[in-house]
Amino acid sequence: MPVNKKTSFIILDISVEAVNFIVLDYLLSSALLSFRASILYVLFFAVKVWLITKFWEVLRRTLPNKMAAGCVAGVSLMAVAIIIAVFGYLPIATIPIMLL
Repeated sequence: MPVNKKTSFIILDISVEAVNFIVLDYLLSSALLSFRASILYVLFFAVKVWLITKFWEVLRRTLPNKMAAGCVAGVSLMAVAIIIAVFGYLPIATIPIMLL
């Protein structure tokens, strides 16, 4: 069964969006885990919710039904969880600086 150009572009677009989401969500998850005792946690949590919402909107706009969008979103979120479980998170710390 040959794949037409439109389907190829949809697959490429979803793949790029999913990789971008996985990288950004991993970095935000690292920030959340690093700043869990700080007020910055609220900011990073809000950005993470915004990122997931925007990713869902792109999936719903690009894919024909909610089931396909849900599968791609679920696999992407599981990929982030597996990356964190296997490699851990990137520790992020604030360094106080003295302003003149």
